[in-house]
Amino acid sequence: MNDTLWAIYIGVLCLVALLAAIWLVIEVIVRKRKERLAGGIYELDGKLYKLVPYEQEEEAPQPEPAEDAAAEEEEAEPLPEPQSEQLPEPESEPAAAADPNAVVLPEDAVVLRVKNTLTYDEAYAELSGEEQRRVDDILAFAMSKDKAAKKTQSKTAATVSLGRNQLVRIAIRKGGILARITVPNDELSAYADVSKTKIKAKPIDIKVDAPETVGTVKDLIDLTYKGILDERERKKQLQRERRRAKQTAANDDKGGRK
Repeated sequence: MNDTLWAIYIGVLCLVALLAAIWLVIEVIVRKRKERLAGGIYELDGKLYKLVPYEQEEEAPQPEPAEDAAAEEEEAEPLPEPQSEQLPEPESEPAAAADPNAVVLPEDAVVLRVKNTLTYDEAYAELSGEEQRRVDDILAFAMSKDKAAKKTQSKTAATVSLGRNQLVRIAIRKGGILARITVPNDELSAYADVSKTKIKAKPIDIKVDAPETVGTVKDLIDLTYKGILDERERKKQLQRERRRAKQTAANDDKGGRK
């Protein structure tokens, strides 16, 4: 083997060794990252974060929300700001060495608590028998208003709708039943059509905490159902007037041509 071939052979061996070393380094980094993720530990901006379940603390009784609070989003209550706390120092060096896969966090690591939110089914199961009957009674009443009414359920609420309009929406938050109803406003809808402006009426939130409150919710469902039918008739009448106006304009145009 001459000197040229020998130099090429040595260069190839060096390149292979370099690539093997790079692969080993990447493999070690990936393995450590997987171990951290498996333990709920994440790295962000050079700092380590550990996700732990959020434990709901007892809250002092709050006053009844004002009517303006009904404009809140229909989804579940927003999560609280992430709480941070210092992780306790390792108890002892032998305890950490006992588990070769254990990840020792630095003293300035931050713990992010994640709030555990109950689904609608889970929250419903925690209600008393009387409270469950109130929920069932309200939903059944809304379904009985029209054969076209449909009941749907998301992770946070049960809703009875008629077309695109909601008759009632039931959510269960912190052990309480919250009924949300949006009563149509004919004058507001008519103005929105004329001004070509999208205007949405504010929903009404009612805390169903007593048997007599169920009757109030049913009365509002009646008003909502009547408002939906009136709004449909108003739109049909408006369409008829527009067709008549269009037909009249077409006839006038034909008469002018003669």
